[in-house]
Amino acid sequence: MSMKGIETLEQTLDSIRKPSPRILQQWIAEQGLTAEVFKDDVTEPKGLPYGRTCLFRSNAAEIVLVHLPPGAQTWIHDHGRSIGCALVLEGTLSNCIYGLDAYGFPQLKKQTALTADEYFHAPRGQIHQMKNNGPLRTVSLHVYAPALAGTHTYYAYEDALDFVI
Repeated sequence: MSMKGIETLEQTLDSIRKPSPRILQQWIAEQGLTAEVFKDDVTEPKGLPYGRTCLFRSNAAEIVLVHLPPGAQTWIHDHGRSIGCALVLEGTLSNCIYGLDAYGFPQLKKQTALTADEYFHAPRGQIHQMKNNGPLRTVSLHVYAPALAGTHTYYAYEDALDFVI
């Protein structure tokens, strides 16, 4: 996306006074954003199991482009004190929602399959993981308010055993 395009997004995003996942979804929809707009911004994984491009960040908000290659998944995580909304631009995505058990380990509660042009929300306190189980890459656009800070990664009970054994 061009610098001018980013500046326009920044100005309109900073004008949102009381963000919520639904208001962020409305904002994304009003921008008319498509996979084509971000074709030059998609990055390959480097240090993470997925590509992550921060397109814009201020104290008030952050816009991130996520690229999940076939078979890739994010870590199980929360968004700290932020709320968010994401739009699948390309491919298919599985949004897995977790709750914590009595020992603090994540337990899968719900899984939703999403395709291009579908939105999903990240309310405050949500713990989730995104997966690409499809044969083609998945690209999604994420908007967070305020900018991400204080996020946590959670390990499944089976993964935590690997650290102990």
